[in-house]
Amino acid sequence: MLQLSARWGGIAAISVKEINQALDRQIEHLPKKMQKVFELSRKQEYSHREIADELGISVTTP
Repeated sequence: MLQLSARWGGIAAISVKEINQALDRQIEHLPKKMQKVFELSRKQEYSHREIADELGISVTTP
């Protein structure tokens, strides 16, 4: 569970670091190939075509 780091005007604020840590913990539960796709797509900003080429899969692979 995320902990709130600050309160401002009644709106809870959490740090980007806390969000990224929570996201990383959830990504660890994905199958390894899905983890790799997420990393290439969101962290390295690969296109769908670049991911498909990198992993040797079709662009339309579900």
